[in-house]
Amino acid sequence: MKQFLSTVFFLLISTALMAQNTATVTQTGNTNDAGVTQTGTNTGEVDQQGDENDATVTQSGANTWADVWQFGNLNTGTVTQTGSNEGWVDQLNGDENTGTVTQDGSGNTADLVQGMIEDYYAAFYGDPKAGISFTNPMISNNNTGSITQDGNDNLTQLLQVGDLNTGNISTTGDNNEAYAYQGWAGDWWGFGGVLAELYSDNSTVTIDQIGNSNKGAVWQYGGDNNSASISQDGDLNSSSISQGFIYDDANYDFTYPVYNTVDNTASVDQAGNDNIGKVFQLGDGNSFSLTQSGDGNTVGGRGLSGLEDVRNGYFAQDGDDNEFVGVQNDGATLDDGSFQFGDFNDIDLLQGAGDVSLIQQSGDWNTANVHQYGGGQDATVIQNGNSNTSNVTQQN
Repeated sequence: MKQFLSTVFFLLISTALMAQNTATVTQTGNTNDAGVTQTGTNTGEVDQQGDENDATVTQSGANTWADVWQFGNLNTGTVTQTGSNEGWVDQLNGDENTGTVTQDGSGNTADLVQGMIEDYYAAFYGDPKAGISFTNPMISNNNTGSITQDGNDNLTQLLQVGDLNTGNISTTGDNNEAYAYQGWAGDWWGFGGVLAELYSDNSTVTIDQIGNSNKGAVWQYGGDNNSASISQDGDLNSSSISQGFIYDDANYDFTYPVYNTVDNTASVDQAGNDNIGKVFQLGDGNSFSLTQSGDGNTVGGRGLSGLEDVRNGYFAQDGDDNEFVGVQNDGATLDDGSFQFGDFNDIDLLQGAGDVSLIQQSGDWNTANVHQYGGGQDATVIQNGNSNTSNVTQQN
């Protein structure tokens, strides 16, 4: 029989003293519902083990904390917060789950995890639930995760391990950071290499950001037929997409073992000024699409403020049958660190006013097409290998 449990905590006021309430709901079984609604500075948590469960935590206030933890299949977890808060949705070792975090305010933190590895909490967050025995590895397939934030100085992290997962992150405001991970690199930050069983195949992640000085990054460590896209509208934004993984990520010289990905797509769309777009792809049949409009935008380059340089993609593709198609307007440029490795690769770059371009290719049967139609034209193409073709078109 379906059970319904709703726990409601209201704001308590006693001679200007505000109390902090704590609500904890624990359910074991299937088709359960749990709801927690709080106003003020509170803590709300729902733990469910079973299938087809529904958990909701709704909070209004400042410095609140919410966590929906679900272990099973076909579950729905929702956290909705207004104010400066921290919200978690953890859906572990289950398929066809739906997780949603919605936050309105500044200084928020949102974390959504679908599928994870054993001892993740104990090793890196010290979570008290680490004592629960999980199956290793924990794989979750056909899940949907969504995070929406409206405000400034917010942090978002989305992690999905498994196949056929879909992740969406949307932020509105300034100085926000949004990071998405699909697949897991083994040890913390991958120093033990990507484990084959932790690859993520046929998965999609999208980051949409409106505002200034925002950062968006996607890491798809291993797997095939994945898609990643970042769209940013504003100034001083930075985006980075990495598909594939290097065993020793402190050395980008391709002499260390690599974990290739196949038939992945990446796209970066930036509208505004002084934006940075980067991509790093290892494997065959990958494609990168770039659109930038505004002044002072760049592609590639080592470094993304606030993160380790060596873990972020710059413009590099290594493998067969890869493609890069780019469009830049106004103050467009392509960093002198631009590069393409491998065979049968193709570059097609369209630039506008203030064009400066340096393209380097290493391998066989590569093609580079550069079209410049602005007033500050300057194009250089360097090719190493056999049967390469380059075309540079300049028009004032």
